[in-house]
Amino acid sequence: MEPKILCEGAFYPKDIALDFSGLHERKIDIDIDRKIKETWVKYKDDKTKSGGMIWDANTYRLNFLKQTGNKIQLFVGEIPFSVRIGSREHLEELFRLGQDFFPNGLFLTSFIQTSDGNYLMGHMSGKTTSLSRTGLIGGVLSKDEKEIKTPEDIFEGMLKEIKEEINIQREDVTDIYLRSVIQTEKMQACLLFSIKTSLNDQNIRDNFTSNEEIIDILILNKEQLIESLNALMGYKKIISTLI
Repeated sequence: MEPKILCEGAFYPKDIALDFSGLHERKIDIDIDRKIKETWVKYKDDKTKSGGMIWDANTYRLNFLKQTGNKIQLFVGEIPFSVRIGSREHLEELFRLGQDFFPNGLFLTSFIQTSDGNYLMGHMSGKTTSLSRTGLIGGVLSKDEKEIKTPEDIFEGMLKEIKEEINIQREDVTDIYLRSVIQTEKMQACLLFSIKTSLNDQNIRDNFTSNEEIIDILILNKEQLIESLNALMGYKKIISTLI
């Protein structure tokens, strides 16, 4: 399927409402669900043997989204991380069943702009479930790590990711808002944040330490970022139009 923008704007916590009522929960086809579980078991075994980072967890799902002006309502459910990964090899079957069967697992990603006006990407370690060797900074919203109750909790999740992955502290963030929600070609739901930091390029380099997820930091101007995202294709090509 083709990725698509579900909404775009500049959404702060006050502009976002969360609904956990269970409306529009994921439907399950028993036969496909069995295949998804089998795919996960094989993927987990292969990843473990190669020394990768792999785990199952209870994560969040975007059941539905409604936008009214610059206000959005996110209907949020839950989905095992294993189903998100196992679904990758069964997208055509899920597409034929329709939107209600999509995994739509929520994950975070971001434009991070330094005080020099440049943007950050990471060179991935290859140990995680990421399919790309370079990417924007972000991560999965896991209920096992922190239960989401308010829009502020989602923003806190994004701030946690940039601290863990590239060592930018919350006090160094001067602005953060939700730029867009995108449904990806892998039937996941991307929350794209726009973030500005008071740190300059050299500060970023000095503070960064290679870790299990990101082994190097890339600092790019706007044109280089757009080129890099376009090269990655899929939903990242759409992201390049939202900078």
